[in-house]
Amino acid sequence: MDQHRKHRIAVGRLRKTQADQLSIVIEDVLRRPLGQIDPGTLADLFALADVPEQLSTSDARSLGAFRDQMVREMGDLPDGPVLARFFVELAELDPRRAPAPLRAAVRDIAAARRHEEVVPVAERLALHWAQAEPEDLVLPRPEPAAPVARGNAVKPAQKTGRIRQEVLPPAPRPGKAKDKDVDAAPAPPSVDQRREEWIREGLLEQLQRVKNDGGSSLKESVVVGGARHRARDAYPNLSDDDVLTVLRKLKREGRVRFSAGRWSAA
Repeated sequence: MDQHRKHRIAVGRLRKTQADQLSIVIEDVLRRPLGQIDPGTLADLFALADVPEQLSTSDARSLGAFRDQMVREMGDLPDGPVLARFFVELAELDPRRAPAPLRAAVRDIAAARRHEEVVPVAERLALHWAQAEPEDLVLPRPEPAAPVARGNAVKPAQKTGRIRQEVLPPAPRPGKAKDKDVDAAPAPPSVDQRREEWIREGLLEQLQRVKNDGGSSLKESVVVGGARHRARDAYPNLSDDDVLTVLRKLKREGRVRFSAGRWSAA
């Protein structure tokens, strides 16, 4: 990976995130400058800003302000190798991923530049985008809650007044224990243990990445929302309490720190 891309933040599956979970996922990246955002994530955020009717009022406002700020920062890139490299990175994306507002902003910027490295790269980017129109973005709708089944509940047994005698299994005879019972292999980890280990790895990776990128900490809502976003496929029923339980264990172990509602890597 190129050194200048090493510390960029990338948020996967933005176009597949339900609108009611979006604010948690994008809160951190919206505060980053242009140079710290992965080009693919930048394109996805521009696409989200272009569908305010699918967003909450606050998310639409935040994304609109972010888009305007990014356009200003793109316009401030110097006419030379830095801008040429930015155009090259955009040309590496699938053209369908580049929304119309991003294309328009780049077109306006390129029209005013004359550097010998920028002009041919801008022309290649325009040809690349001409291969396909931007794809329509439709965010998934929240799944409706499963209806509660009625009428099939198991009724408790009625008391009859009789005393029920429990039949206990016969006690094992002495001296009959089998070797395989003595040397039995340890039981595999339970589902809960595997899930907790998966959560731990994701949390530590998330907080360590923020630390490596020069950041200090993340709000608790961002950490929890990020964990639930990553778990959409593996553990779709993961709750806030599940994540917070693991965070508190990591804190007791000295792996993470908590202060003023924010979490950070130790």
